[in-house]
Amino acid sequence: MVFKMSIWSNYKYFYNEFVKLYYKDFFLLLLFVLIEALVISLSIISIIPIADFFLDQSLSEANFITLWFVKTLSLINIDPSLLVFFIFFILINFFKSITSSLISYGIIRIKYKVIERFSFDLLDKLLSAKWKFYLKNSSGKIINTYTNEIKKTASALNDFVTQIALGFKFFTYIITPMVLSFKITILTIAVSFIFAIPFLLVGKITNYLGKKNVETGNKFMNRINETLQGIKSILSFARKKISIRQNVDNFRNHYKYTIKFQILDTLIINLYQPFSLLAICIAILINVDNSENISELAAVLWSLMAALPNLNSFIRGNATIQNLIPAFQQFRELEKEASQNKEIFGRKVFEDIKKEIKFKNVDFSYYSGEKVLEKLNLIVKKNSITALVGESGSGKSTVVDLLIGLQTPNIGEIRVDDVNLIDLDIQSFREKTSVISQDVFLFNTSIYENLIWANPKATETEIESALDLSNSREFINKLENGIHTIVGERGVNLSGGQRQRISIARGLLKKPVLFILDEPTSSLDSISEKLIQDALEKIARTTTTLLIAHRFSTIKNADYIYLIRSGKIIQEGDFETLKEQEGEFKKLFDNQII
Repeated sequence: MVFKMSIWSNYKYFYNEFVKLYYKDFFLLLLFVLIEALVISLSIISIIPIADFFLDQSLSEANFITLWFVKTLSLINIDPSLLVFFIFFILINFFKSITSSLISYGIIRIKYKVIERFSFDLLDKLLSAKWKFYLKNSSGKIINTYTNEIKKTASALNDFVTQIALGFKFFTYIITPMVLSFKITILTIAVSFIFAIPFLLVGKITNYLGKKNVETGNKFMNRINETLQGIKSILSFARKKISIRQNVDNFRNHYKYTIKFQILDTLIINLYQPFSLLAICIAILINVDNSENISELAAVLWSLMAALPNLNSFIRGNATIQNLIPAFQQFRELEKEASQNKEIFGRKVFEDIKKEIKFKNVDFSYYSGEKVLEKLNLIVKKNSITALVGESGSGKSTVVDLLIGLQTPNIGEIRVDDVNLIDLDIQSFREKTSVISQDVFLFNTSIYENLIWANPKATETEIESALDLSNSREFINKLENGIHTIVGERGVNLSGGQRQRISIARGLLKKPVLFILDEPTSSLDSISEKLIQDALEKIARTTTTLLIAHRFSTIKNADYIYLIRSGKIIQEGDFETLKEQEGEFKKLFDNQII
């Protein structure tokens, strides 16, 4: 009973995900299945006239079905013959193949509709989730779900629909032989179902294999992703062999469960067929006698031989669905978790900064442990450069995450003029904010495509202006293909300084009212740093700028500076005042620690 309930609960999943949402496609498919059922019935009875003709060419003692067929032929002036019977038999089976192909087409069409819906619904939820959702879930799990488990889920839905078609086919195949020979048909079905019980019970095993397949798939994709992301470290540490070995181990661990299921699937296919034939033989031996009509018996055999492979496919499909259920469950769990962690902000559309952005007594910690920020108070004034400096791990980048709404304060508030950030439409705020980080991300396409990604409506004049402001034009003009040069994966074909300047130009094309630069020169040489500093000088006078840095050379032209340590502001003021004033800033300046 527990097993039955688990099967039906899984089938209920697919009913809700397919029949309710795609009822038009479902009923069209059902129509094709019913047409096929009618054709199958005709294909079964079409064997009777052929058998009767072989037994008695005069058809004097033919089956009533044959006599009805002969009478129908006479109405259209066609004489009955073996050729006519064969032509009818072949045409019916040809038409059956066409309807089967239409059903297959319908199932495939629905499968890819489901993949599209699942993929982009999940992507929408992922892109709407809070940042902490990504901190809790590994990239391997997310990538594996998106690239593999969704396809498996769609395949399970595909099998669910196929099960429905197989059910109709099976019952169509046995209706006619029931009419012709009720005893043989019922006994065959009964024996076949008895033989099917062990094969149905493998559903628990295949479900377990499916769970292990999903778990190991997550680990495999996670390791592959880490390997590709960390390839520079792997090469520089000379850890090629160990990285390959780790990936091979994960691959083998993953696919051993796939192989086990495929072996089980093959056994179901190959073993049940002889059992089904045995069921037919047992039924005939028990019931047949010399008085049986040979032509009817031929039709019964033809029908049962066609019906039992459908039962075999049904059993196999059930095992496949049980194997794929864990993929569906992981997909649903990830989708549910992303929905539960959806970003929640207000509806007030952000237009501009009138006066300032203010952090008021902000506390923040990632989990229940140590506070990253504590009673943080700072002000970013309109059209000025505000710098936040401190050593690594002091909480500078967390301030950026809070300011753009990737995280929200545990205590305190962030106000944009007189409006709490949480009450703003965060998308409108981000649309007018550009964030430039030290870890520049460029798409593997041309410089031009990377630029207009920020503003597809940007004019040529606007692009040129952004390139001038970011000091990018000179190096771009020296490239063989200029602005149409392909930058490579994450901009690998460009130097660090060039990537950073392209990133700044891209940020400028958004025409932001708030420009945030998170350690923009931390990993650059002195020449690149000077070019970017010059670019910032051009930008900052007309844009509200928050500069996160730890180099004095980067912040010396800032209008106001905050020194942060362990999540607390310990000093503030302009550069000249702070470097002369006794305190932590002067010590760091004198020792050139930051």
